[in-house]
Amino acid sequence: MFVVADIASFSQDVPTSNKMFSIPFNFFSGIDDAVNIVTQTPDRSHVIWGAASKGVLFALYLQRRGHLLDFAIDINPAKQNKFLPTTGLHVLSPDSAFEQLKPGDVIFVMNPNYLEEIKGKGGAIYQYVLP
Repeated sequence: MFVVADIASFSQDVPTSNKMFSIPFNFFSGIDDAVNIVTQTPDRSHVIWGAASKGVLFALYLQRRGHLLDFAIDINPAKQNKFLPTTGLHVLSPDSAFEQLKPGDVIFVMNPNYLEEIKGKGGAIYQYVLP
C-alpha cells in the first residue's frame, strides 16, 4: 500500500475546535453484560467464538475489567493454535474446543450471523451469548 500526494497541498493549520469526543453512555453495555455473566458463572469456562477484530477487542475489554477468558475458537486454520494480540488468548479449532468444553460453559459468539451454525456444531448443552 502506498499514498501519492503533493506535499505542498498539506495544510499547516492546527484545528481550533474545542469539541471533545465522547463515548455514548451505553457503548460498553455488551461488555457490562459479559462481565455480569462471567461473574455469575465462576465455575464455568468462558470462551469467545471469533478471533477477528471484534473478538480481540472483546477479550481485551474483559481482561481490563479483571476477567480472563479461557480461550478463543475460530474456524480459520490460519488462526488456530496461535494467540490473540494483547491478551495472549489461545485460539483453538472448534473440534479441539468442544473436547475441552463441558455442559453449561459459556460461549460468547462475536458474529450473530454464525450463531445457528455454531449451535449446530456444539448442540444445546452450552450457553450461547451474543454481546
